[in-house]
Amino acid sequence: MTLIRDEFIAGFDIGKSQDHSALAIVRWTVSQEPVTAPPLYANPTTHREPKVERLDLVHLQRLPLRMNYVNQGMAVKEILSREPLASGKTKLIADSSGVGEGVLDLMEAQGLHMTRIKITAGTETTQQGGNRFNVAKSVLMSKLEAAMHDRRLQVAASLSEAENFKNELQNFERRVTAAGQNTWSARGSESDDIVLAVSYCTWWCTSRIGEFSRQEWLA
Repeated sequence: MTLIRDEFIAGFDIGKSQDHSALAIVRWTVSQEPVTAPPLYANPTTHREPKVERLDLVHLQRLPLRMNYVNQGMAVKEILSREPLASGKTKLIADSSGVGEGVLDLMEAQGLHMTRIKITAGTETTQQGGNRFNVAKSVLMSKLEAAMHDRRLQVAASLSEAENFKNELQNFERRVTAAGQNTWSARGSESDDIVLAVSYCTWWCTSRIGEFSRQEWLA
């Protein structure tokens, strides 16, 4: 099997005073094995098997409650400076909703570069220019759900937050509005920070938004 894509995608969900911030890192790989078929004419023809895509959740972490945003930025930067993340193509996707814009400005001043997404209602994804997107929560959750359903997303049981991730998924509800639209939210006072951080990664890996960076294996 030939590896034709191997990079890391990090998702960062910014918490408020009573919520954790969460960092998820997915190793995104695409592989394919060439197979030589019997010759149709004078020369054998090389065919390729369908591409195999994997999203391996390799890091999942909640930052301490009430950790100030300067220290949060430093913590994320330190994690992304570790190998193999530092020398790989690690892309950071972060939530700019609510207090996010100011926090992400601070993180960029610390030397972190990112794609910003603002979570919206509805079912649309729109680009606001450059590396800024408005993404409906229903889009984030449907892509996470699809990646888990077809087993592209693999969660290592050894991750310290793996059980919390499972619990958050179980407490996440899909509701249908009177207009027939899907909405997603955690039950009651349950948290959803880990689920959202992972959903940013799966959204980027499986969305046509990132197609310009994937043309070498989409062709």
